[in-house]
Amino acid sequence: MRFATTVSLHRWNLFGRVSQRWLSYLSTLERIACKPLLGSRELISMETEVNQDGRSCEKLHLGNYRWISYGEAFKAVCNIASGLLQLGIGKNDRIAIFCETRAEWLLALQGCFRRNLTVVTAYASLGEHALCHSLNEVAKQAGLDRFEIPAKIKLIPEPWTPESGKVTAALKLKREIIRKAYADDLYA
Repeated sequence: MRFATTVSLHRWNLFGRVSQRWLSYLSTLERIACKPLLGSRELISMETEVNQDGRSCEKLHLGNYRWISYGEAFKAVCNIASGLLQLGIGKNDRIAIFCETRAEWLLALQGCFRRNLTVVTAYASLGEHALCHSLNEVAKQAGLDRFEIPAKIKLIPEPWTPESGKVTAALKLKREIIRKAYADDLYA
């Protein structure tokens, strides 16, 4: 099994030869490519229960596991690394990943590592102020102008989908609708 990607599959050593360790890794990957690696479960519903002592507890109802194989994960990692290369993100740059800990986060992280990037993980649990600070650090290092760096961040629990009316079918922002819906937060 061979994987097509624009990022080279070979790791070269100081003598211009492919590293034996890398060849061993690819050989192992070919043998286990179809075996499951990462499993995720779809959230079906969520309900809040109140205990006898008054504390609330969220109860999750999850679907069956959906697995991706070693081969699918490797291809995704190579695609992410290739995308970063196409965006001009180079060796030793910093990149921020804002995502809950999940399979997609791990694949994005591995794609960044494949490009030798420093990863700043930003979790929703950090809070809006800390999240804004971590993203600003990455933005400054990237050389963004002041107007391109967010001054404030608002975490919004509901997704912006075409059904919610906040984006078009092509996932472009409906700016006027968003401006009206979040006017209190934007101009506070």
